[in-house]
Amino acid sequence: MFDVFHALGTYLIRYILYACSRLLNMLVTRPLLNNFRLNSNLFYYFLTGLYGTLNYINSFHIFLNNYTSTLLVHHIYNRFFAAQI
Repeated sequence: MFDVFHALGTYLIRYILYACSRLLNMLVTRPLLNNFRLNSNLFYYFLTGLYGTLNYINSFHIFLNNYTSTLLVHHIYNRFFAAQI
């Protein structure tokens, strides 16, 4: 049961991060780009890439703590490494 709550908590953190990134995109990044008339979108890509990286790290954390993926890893290990004796 603890695993269920842990997965729900990680999903909640992931969606909070996603909502924060969308809010920052809406409130900060686009008005800055529109006000300063930047010729390139580097600042925009930097901020969205930063929060996208945080979101990716969090989703990878969910993958590592997923019970089925753990079973899959154990199956692969037993199939290819432990059976070589």
